[in-house]
Amino acid sequence: MKPIAGSAAARPAALWSGKVMRRQGQDWSKLRVLPLSERESLTSVEEILRCPDAEPPACPGEILHHVGACAEAILAARRRGAGVILMYGAHLLRNGAALIIERMMASGWITHVATNGAGSIHDWEYAWLGRSTEDVRHNVALGIFGAWDETGRYIHLASPCPHPSNWKRRSAPIPRTRSPRPAPICFA
Repeated sequence: MKPIAGSAAARPAALWSGKVMRRQGQDWSKLRVLPLSERESLTSVEEILRCPDAEPPACPGEILHHVGACAEAILAARRRGAGVILMYGAHLLRNGAALIIERMMASGWITHVATNGAGSIHDWEYAWLGRSTEDVRHNVALGIFGAWDETGRYIHLASPCPHPSNWKRRSAPIPRTRSPRPAPICFA
């Protein structure tokens, strides 16, 4: 059996000896955190939002087939009382679908949403500032990519993860409830 490319087993011994390497402490005095209002954002809510009542753009036939199959699966799930989870990345928001998602949630078609870190960041920045999306290449070169005070501060304040000082404390167990099975995942 061949090791998976990039796994520890696939790395040459010269690069990975199996020993835990100690890292030096981070010098946080060099970190520059800047106000989000100073960042030049590439997108604004007014420019990107798509109206749920607008005529959708043309869609290639094969993709349209997948969209139809997904819609049928969602309808079947909701008819049997099952939840529907929409898992998405940041581009869904950056392409203006927030109002469409909100409408689908409000009308009961989607019961749960899950996104990645970038999705959470864009969602928060659009809601708080009305704009989002930084020029990655430019800001990495300047050493300021992702170094925006309010985004980091408020995303972490909203995080359900407890403060490390509380990690050893035990809280009451989360009650387990039986819920309907979610609908199948649809890929378009």
